Amino acid sequence: VMASGEIALPRDRGSPELELAAELGSLTVAEVLPVVLAAPMHQRLRDWLAGALGEGTLNRTEIEFYGPLDAFPFDGGEGEFVARSDVSGGAVDYVTDWPRAEGFEGVLEFRNSSVTVTGRVQVLGNVSEDVVVGVADVRTPVLRIDGNTEGPLGDVLEFLLSAPLIADYLGPDYARLQAPGGIANVLLDLDIPLPDTTGYQITANLDVVDGVLALNGFDPQATEVSGRLSLADGIVSGSDINATFLDGPAIAAVETFRQDGYRTRLNFSGEVSADSVVDEFSLPYGVHVAGQTRWEGSVLLPDVPREPGGSRAPIIVDIRSNLNGVALRFPAPFRKDPRDATNLGLTFSFPSSGGLEVTSHLGANRHFVGEWNAAADGFEFRNGIIAFGPESARAQPTRGLSIVGELPAVDFDEWFALSGAPRIGGAGMMLTDADLRFADLRLWDQSFGPVDLLVTRDEQAAFEIDVDSAVIAGDIRLPESLESRESITASLERLYFQPGRGQQRNVSDPRSWPGLEIDIEDFRLGMRALGSVQARVEADPFGLRLVSFNSSSPSLSAEGSGAWLVDGDTTTTRVAVSATSADVASALADLDLDPVLSGSEAELSAALRWPGGPAGNWLDYISGDLSLRIA
Repeated sequence: VMASGEIALPRDRGSPELELAAELGSLTVAEVLPVVLAAPMHQRLRDWLAGALGEGTLNRTEIEFYGPLDAFPFDGGEGEFVARSDVSGGAVDYVTDWPRAEGFEGVLEFRNSSVTVTGRVQVLGNVSEDVVVGVADVRTPVLRIDGNTEGPLGDVLEFLLSAPLIADYLGPDYARLQAPGGIANVLLDLDIPLPDTTGYQITANLDVVDGVLALNGFDPQATEVSGRLSLADGIVSGSDINATFLDGPAIAAVETFRQDGYRTRLNFSGEVSADSVVDEFSLPYGVHVAGQTRWEGSVLLPDVPREPGGSRAPIIVDIRSNLNGVALRFPAPFRKDPRDATNLGLTFSFPSSGGLEVTSHLGANRHFVGEWNAAADGFEFRNGIIAFGPESARAQPTRGLSIVGELPAVDFDEWFALSGAPRIGGAGMMLTDADLRFADLRLWDQSFGPVDLLVTRDEQAAFEIDVDSAVIAGDIRLPESLESRESITASLERLYFQPGRGQQRNVSDPRSWPGLEIDIEDFRLGMRALGSVQARVEADPFGLRLVSFNSSSPSLSAEGSGAWLVDGDTTTTRVAVSATSADVASALADLDLDPVLSGSEAELSAALRWPGGPAGNWLDYISGDLSLRIA
């Protein structure tokens, strides 16, 4: 210790005046701290110093004091007190649970009523240059922290989300943010009134260069992120934040949104290709989507509840596009030309209690609403509704998945052609009921005209279908999975089947079709009235076998069997049928044939075959043997 000084005692018995200069050698912070804590100061500051400064070495300490003792700490400039130490290897615990600042190299200074720590530290492995931690007046202590931290974006983000005061300020929603790459710089100004730390104030700027950002639970990442986010007076803001998202350019901005329990809105827009969306989300039938389009959206972040445990509004993600430039090469009602503008809207709502709610629309007449429960590996579907038609926007889910509304002409053959086989999967497995009206329903190369369709599920999870139109009416039961090839059963009042007359033969694979048990009261094949029909078709490893066929009308009775089987690289249908009639003329009329023959009895037997299946233009290729006896 080296010291020199003098003290003057005024003749008027006023306050003694001290002039002192001293220099101390190396001391540890732990050795000096008890002396510092004995000085007069606010108790909360004493508590903070005791907890914040506990490590490091004071390599050299200089002390200067001059002025009247009773005027200390010299608020009026009567004198000056300065104690300055060079510190190395220090550590600062700014605030309880705050990431610790280590490896401190700098200066600790007491000046009159203030205390300041200035220097270089490491926080979460990142170097912070020119950090300033200080209290302007030890009697009314407000802790001020000014810092500049630069390092990997992930580490900086961890620092922001680990510092309780900053994390509380941002709210819990930012905790979903992840940063696998990039560089960031944080400029932070934080004022904490130690007597009441709830009155803290934060100003911060986050500059990102070549960043990578993602949301926990949402796979796509934003890359090449560059821009600045600012936090001041409870407001997060930012503009001209550039990024690449789904392989396309995107720009984002952050603004205040004080409405309905929200405080921040992130706005973004960009351009994306259909291929990028298909690849990122592994969408099925991606080859039927092509093109590129612009999109825009927003994220609403809720306000932090004022009361602990208070309810909080959900995070809302909204995405919009007119899909101009995108082709949807699906059958109706989802076919779209790339030159047509069709508004797409997707809204994702994440309630604070967990789970997910989704509302979407494609154009004005196609809407979806769905709800998912939170699950260990993401989300588990709870209920939803797909609605078509002018009233579709009003639809709300009840239980499971419902499909309702009015549809234009729909060709199920075209939909089956997408996968090469009829099947129930994906949304179909979740379907609980449907109530649909088709302007025209096409199946098996036939138009069934306007059709009303009601669907429910039975105790075995099979689909019970009630169909009503001028061409078909009755009940149909579909097994839960058509891939099992369990038989479809049908009990129909009528079925008027019109054989197709197209140019292409049916090339479907019969090995993918289920069996069929059918009972029809009134069956017509084209213009041929066959009366009541019962048939049983069983699934076979090579295709389908018609095990039995019986028909009966006042003029004609028939029975038969047959098969539709794979034959090399193609398929072949074979049918053996025998028929008897007690009124030949009436039977010919019922079969839409000229009454060129007459008789009281007739017997017919035939063995027929044709390439392809029992639909399409099979009559153009029919061949075989036929015998007829008339009496």
